Order: sequence, then C-alpha cells, then structure tokens
Amino acid sequence: MIRPTLTVAVLAASIRIALAQDVAAWPATLAQAKAVTAMMQTAEASPVWLVGQVTAADGTPLSFTEVLVEGTDHFALTGEDGRYTIELLPGDYTLLVRADGLAEQRFADVPVAAGEVTTRDIVLADAAATLAGVVDEAEEQHLDTIEVEEQVVREGSSAAVALDRRYSAQVVDSISAEQISRAGDSDAAAALKRVTGLTLVDGKFIYVRGLGERYSAVTLNGAQVPSPDPTRRVVPIDLFPTDVLDSVEVQKTYSAHMPGEFGGGTVQLRTRSYPDSFRLRASTSLGYAEGTTGHDGLGYRGGDRDWSGRDDGSRDMPAALLGGRLSDLSPAERERAAEALAAQGYTPRDRNLGPNGTLALSIGDSFGDDIRFGYSAALRHAQSWDNREETLRKYPVIDGVVSPTPTEAFERERTERAIDSSALVTAGVDFGGNHRIDSAFMLLRQTTDDVRIDEGYDTEPSDRIQNHQLEWLENELLVKQFSGQHEFPSLSYFSANWAYTRSDASRIEPNTREYRNAWRADTSSWRLVRGSQGNRQRSARLDDSAEELAIGLSLPLQLTDDLALTIDAGAGRLERDRDSWIRRYLFRTGASPLIAGIDHIEDLLTPGFIGIDPALVVLEDAFQPTDVYAAAQELDSRYLSVDIAFADRYRLNLGVRREDNRQEVTTFQPFAPDTPPEVALIDHGDTLPAGTFTWSYSDNAQVRLGYSETLSRPDFRELTRSPYTDPVTDATMQGNPNLQPAYLKNYDLRWEYYFSEGEALSVAGFLKEFENPIEIVRVPGTGDLREPRNAREATNYGIELDYVRSLGALRRWSAFESGWLGGIPWDDLYLAFNYTWIDSEIELGKDVLGNQTTDNRPLQGQSRYVTNVQLGWRKPDGRAEATLLYNVFGERIAGVGTRGLPDIYEQPLHQLDFVWRQRLGEHWRWSLRLRNLLGEPVEYTQGGLPYRVYDKGRDVTLSVEWSW
Repeated sequence: MIRPTLTVAVLAASIRIALAQDVAAWPATLAQAKAVTAMMQTAEASPVWLVGQVTAADGTPLSFTEVLVEGTDHFALTGEDGRYTIELLPGDYTLLVRADGLAEQRFADVPVAAGEVTTRDIVLADAAATLAGVVDEAEEQHLDTIEVEEQVVREGSSAAVALDRRYSAQVVDSISAEQISRAGDSDAAAALKRVTGLTLVDGKFIYVRGLGERYSAVTLNGAQVPSPDPTRRVVPIDLFPTDVLDSVEVQKTYSAHMPGEFGGGTVQLRTRSYPDSFRLRASTSLGYAEGTTGHDGLGYRGGDRDWSGRDDGSRDMPAALLGGRLSDLSPAERERAAEALAAQGYTPRDRNLGPNGTLALSIGDSFGDDIRFGYSAALRHAQSWDNREETLRKYPVIDGVVSPTPTEAFERERTERAIDSSALVTAGVDFGGNHRIDSAFMLLRQTTDDVRIDEGYDTEPSDRIQNHQLEWLENELLVKQFSGQHEFPSLSYFSANWAYTRSDASRIEPNTREYRNAWRADTSSWRLVRGSQGNRQRSARLDDSAEELAIGLSLPLQLTDDLALTIDAGAGRLERDRDSWIRRYLFRTGASPLIAGIDHIEDLLTPGFIGIDPALVVLEDAFQPTDVYAAAQELDSRYLSVDIAFADRYRLNLGVRREDNRQEVTTFQPFAPDTPPEVALIDHGDTLPAGTFTWSYSDNAQVRLGYSETLSRPDFRELTRSPYTDPVTDATMQGNPNLQPAYLKNYDLRWEYYFSEGEALSVAGFLKEFENPIEIVRVPGTGDLREPRNAREATNYGIELDYVRSLGALRRWSAFESGWLGGIPWDDLYLAFNYTWIDSEIELGKDVLGNQTTDNRPLQGQSRYVTNVQLGWRKPDGRAEATLLYNVFGERIAGVGTRGLPDIYEQPLHQLDFVWRQRLGEHWRWSLRLRNLLGEPVEYTQGGLPYRVYDKGRDVTLSVEWSW
C-alpha cells in the first residue's frame, strides 16, 4: 500500500512552497489571467504578459485570429472581443498575425518588460497593418496592470482542443465539452465514436485504430482507474457522463510520460474544474424510445429503491448461503435458507415502460485575489429503458458448406432498465498563478436490470424450450484525487507536478436467476425442466482497488535564439488489488408423485415442497473450483524525455520509460483448504523507447513522424481459470495462467494543414507490429469454452483522413456569391468529415489454432473502415445551432468460427442523428435530439446468414436547461 504519510508529506510540502513565495508582489489581476499554453498543460501562468486587441481598420474586433510569437511555441487565439493574452519571458519579440481573408502580418521588435503587463493593440487592414500608435513610442505603451475579464481560449472549448491538437508534441485527436454538447451525446462512449479512427463496440467499449479495449488504455486526469466489469480489462467508457467531462483526448503516438500499456491509443478523460466566477446550472430531459416508451415490457418483483440503482436487500441471498457450504448448515438452517431464496420470485410479468429521463444540477465559484480558492459540484441521475426483440441462430456445416437450416433458433424478448448516477466535487487553491493544489472526488454508479425470455429450440425444432433470466447488476467507481502544480520563475521556470489517486471499483450481482421450461404437447403448456439444467442461481461480487502516486519534473531551457529544449523526468507507483467470488446454487427436483404434476417454478418452489427429502425439492451447491480468486499488482515506473525545438521549424521529442511489473493471481477453493491454489505470476521489467519528430515546413502545415515500443499485459481475469459468461457473446470464458504480455512496435506518419485554428485537413498513416498478440480462442474438446492465448504475430495498418472547415470558404468561388446559392449563410455553416481505412492480419500458429476454421484473419473487433460526417449551422449571435451527424463502420469479427464454420461478423450500421440547441432569454436553453433516424437494425451474420438481429429503434429527447 502507498503510505498515507507520503501523500500528506507531498501535500504539506506543496503548501509550504506556495506560501513561501512573495505573493504580495504579484498583481491581483494576474491571478485572473490564463495563458493559452498554460491551459493546455494545466500549468499556471507566469507574471509576465503580452495582451491586447486585434481589430479591423474600422475598429471591428477580429475574433478567432491567430497571434503567434515567431521562433517560439507561444501563441493565442483572439476571443469574440478580439482580445488575446500570451505568456512570455521578458525580451523583444516578433509577432505573426493571421486572420481569415488577410495575408499574414509580421511585427518586429515588440518589447515585453519584466515585472509588467505589456499591452499591444493591433489594427489590420486589407493591404497593411500597423501597431496602434508608433513603434518608436513603444516605451509609452506599457501598463502596470490590466483586468482580463474573460479567458482568450476557454478550457473545454473547441478552440482549446484545436490548439492542443496543433501544438502538441504527439499525434492527438480531441473532442471538447462544447463539441459533445453540440452532438447531444450523454456519455463519453457515444461522444468518442465521432473521433477519427475510433469505433464504439457494444455501446461502451472504444476501439482505437481497429484495436480492441485490450490495446486501448483509459486514464482519468492522468491516472489509471480500475474497471468494475470483471469481464473487461478497461473501465467501460459509457460509465462517464459527459456532464462531468471538460474534454476527451486520444493520444495516438506513445510518449514516455504515459503508461507503457499502449496499442491503438490512450483515451485521456479530463473532468471539469471550478469556474472563474459563480455558476449554477440545472437541467432535465425526457426521452421517447420507439418500441419502448409506452409499451409493455418485462419486469419482476424487485425492491422499493430500484429507482435509485441500489437494491434494498430484496435480491440478497440469505446470509447463511454466503458464509459457507450447505453441508456446514444444519437441516433446519438449510431448509430455511432454501425457502428464503425461493421466496424472491422467478416469474417475469408485464409492466408499462415510462419515458427516459435525466436530472442534473451543478454549482461552482471561485474567489480571492493573490490566493484564489475555487470549488465545483455536479450531480446527475438518469434512467432509461430498452425493450426489444432479438433473433438468434446457430448453423451446422455439411460437406464444408454452411447449411441454412439452423441447429439452434431462438426469439428473444428482452427489457433492460439502466439507472446511472454520478457525483463530482472539485476544490482547489491557486497561489498567485505559480502554484496550484487541486482535489477531486467522483462517484459513478451504473445499474442494469435485465429480464430475458428466449423461446425456440436447441436440438430439434419440435422440442421447444423457454430460457428465462432475471439479472440485476450494480457497477460503481469511486475516485479520490489530489494534485499539485508548481512553477518557479526564478529557477528558469522549473516546474514540478504531483498527483495521488485512490480508485475503488466494485461490481455486485446479488442474485441472478435462470430457469428453463419445456413445451408439453399433451397439455399445450410450459413445464419446468427437472434436474440440474432446470434452474440455477448465482451471486457474485468483485472489488478492485488501485492507488497511484506520480511525480513529474520539467525544466525549459533557451540555449540559443534558435534552440530551446525542455527536459522532463518523473516516477510513479501503481498498486492494485482485486478480490472476486461467486456463489452458485440450484434446486434439484425429485420424483415424488406430490410434485410430478406441478409445471410452474413458483408453484414448485414453496415451503410445502422444499426440504431435505431428495424425492421433493432440495437446494444444492453448484460451486466450481475456480469461483474464487484474489489478485495483486505492483507497477513501478520512471521516465526521462527531452523536447527539442530548433531552427523555428523542427521539434523532436525523445523519451524512454522503464516499468517493473509484478502481477499475481491466485485461484483457490475456499471450502477445500487442502487443495493447493493455482497461482499465475508475471514478474518482469520492460524498457520502452518513444520518439516523435515534427517538421513545420510552412506557417500552416506540418508533418509528424513517430516510433515507439509498447506492450499489453494480461488482465487479472485472463490469468485465472475462474469461468465467467461474456455478457455480449453469452459464451463461457476462462483465463489462462500461462498467458504472456504482447509487445508492439508502432510507426506513425501524419500531415496536417491548418486553414485557421479549428479548421484543418490531415492525412495520417500508421503501422503496428505485434509479437505474442492475445486472442480469444475456443479450447479444443470443451465444446464452446473459450480462453485467451498468445498467437504468433500480427500486423495492423491503416490510413486516416480528417477535415474540418467553415463552408464560408466556398465564397471564394463566384457561383456561391450569386443566385440562390448566394442567399445561403455559408459563413454560419461548417463541415466536419473523417474517414479511416484499416486492415490487419493475425497468424495464430498451430499450437493456438485449435479447432478454429482459419489461422489467418483480421483482428477481432476491427472494422475495415469508419466514417463520420457532421454538417452544422450556428446562428451568428450563438443563440441557436443545429447539427446533423452521420456515422458508419465496416463489418468486424464478433466471434471466431470453429469446426469449419466461418467467423461471425457484425454488419455495418448507418446511424443518422440530428441535434437542435436554442437559447431562450439570458438563462434558459432547450435542445432536441433525434437519434438513429435511419432506423437500421443491428445485424450479426455467419456465412452470410443471420446469426443475431435486433432493432435499435429511433428515439427523441427533449432537454431544458437553466443557468446563472
């Protein structure tokens, strides 16, 4: 465990350092100013500023105009009032100013004095531009103080993430809170599918560049967080509501300060911080889902607090069953426990489904001058329903050809209720701009209540059966973070940052009930199947905790006029612990005449028939020897990198990271202490190099090259033979104690052209080479049991195209200036388009192939292509906007074929959404979201035949927001 005293010591030292500074010497207004570069890197501003306003010759402020400092990485983008703010060291500089429709303007010998805020207003004309005033009178332009009322670039804005993308040392793609709101997405998963090269699988897992969640890491404010879902190695992205997020960044080239587990990319979630002034917001929404809202769905007897997403104990297994084996109980205790378990109920019943809805409330403020305090809090509660019918099929192979006559055919009726709750509280203190300490507390809860009835056959069409399942799952993630950033101007702007994160994830499955009925032709009724296959009950719990402490140091050095470098170094430690257990039971029915004529499960499982008489109904253990496991991980890391900028055009980022990892999973039988446990151990160290080169060969264009070596480690679950059911494929899975990490070599190339900030065209190519890639395969001789194994090798490569621009650019052609085309407000429209083409191939090898049909195929879950299109309109005053969004992905392998059967493919899904947002007065806003307008079904096929098909349905959501 990371010692609490160490964290407290770091926090105390940070406060002492901050208070030791001469804050009285800093102007109060400097605490209110934010440099653009500082916002991008979450570091605080220095006390030397260049500020001003860019206007046209007639005095009109010019918004979204670039002001760059030649020979440096410093820049600003003017706000709606034309104002800009740039953080600089004292000295003389040359400014480059770029505005739409005008040639780039250059202003030399602009002095910035030490200890002061320097003001330079700039006037641009069609053919020339001059500094306000005469250059010879520069000394008279210094002002002692200036009040900055609004940040030039707001954190979380589209302009902010556009700047981050352009001036980052790596290949990154981002989506801002502003863009998320424009698209109407309610969670991070839905928002990320609109990022170039990303696809959304099963509504919650992000695939980056065709690589699954195995090769994609997720960090929250820079820290790794555990997953509450034991069947997945990374936290489900849909767990994070967009209300708590400031922006989401996907880093596609590896750098040494990032965790070494890197494949397609790292998804970096950033939570909202406290505002500059008082903010209060409340919102609510109601949604109509086609085929669900107002229709009858499936339900059952639950608890009184189901609306909250927390079971009130109604579903809990009796305490006596969770404490040990049934054989440890007396006959009377065993009978009472069995009766209590049976009393929870089994029969689904119809219930009318209401609308989807959301309630949200947030508040925040900051106050103070030299020392500024801030806080924010946000609460959200949402409930949604999904009622649908699914078609499920399985086929045989006859003479090497897939037969269209299924061996299994079911029609599924399913109702799922989702209850999501979140709470985010942040607080921080800013000591005069150079030192800042922040804290964050976040609680995320996601509960699903799922009822299914499958009706059909699994042997002969005449043998009809019904499978029932009642499942309640609670997933929870609790994160506590403390962090600090410290900058020392007197030490060449040396800076230090630190962060401590404690994360606790849990998954509670109180009592999942499954049972099977068979059709009786003689009575034309359904009858409970007797024996061990007729019914099963399961209770499970997983607890996963993580502690992480990270420290980073940075020293910028200006060696010559044409050479600057920044040296970064850091270290960290991550400790994870997981405990998981499953309890399984079944009611075995005997042959007594007393129960022979009873068909329904709730008529059979009554106190009159439950007991210890084997001729009646007896509760039995159904434990498996791998149902309990414990796991632990200790990961120590350190890194060193250097970022070199030279000759005004070139930037080279080089780094190396060392990670020493010890990972141990112990699977044991708690009720058989004499049975030796099965232990899987990974204990090794890895050195991971990374490098990215950027060539800015013109003022608007640049090329990036990247190379790195990374890895992907097995998850805890993949190292234990404890079986589980994959919630997506319904397949039985187990781990593999002999699994080894996969290693990757990553090659990247991207060309970028910027029409202006926020308007860009880029083309990228990538190649990834895998050694020991991990794939899910069927275990020979076990029927449908699957486990992860190391394949021999694999490759993944592709091309990305991204284009974002205002349609006002069309006015350069005369046809768009006259006639009916001339009446279209092109300047108010924009087009965003991205396309990704991906290919991959994996070579399994004979020892891994088993009974799979092919040994060379694409990686599981990889789509051949992904396309996103957005067409947006925004009223000039910003009070109304509309967005049309289109998304489609290519077919991808959802399941690997065996015994001559082809692979199972998820077919392309074309989705079209529309969002309208409108302000009403000063404090109100309403929005309308129409989703899945095309109404296409979700379809999986095997050999061109339908394997699984269901209709997502269309939905409409109306939202109202009040803010102050």
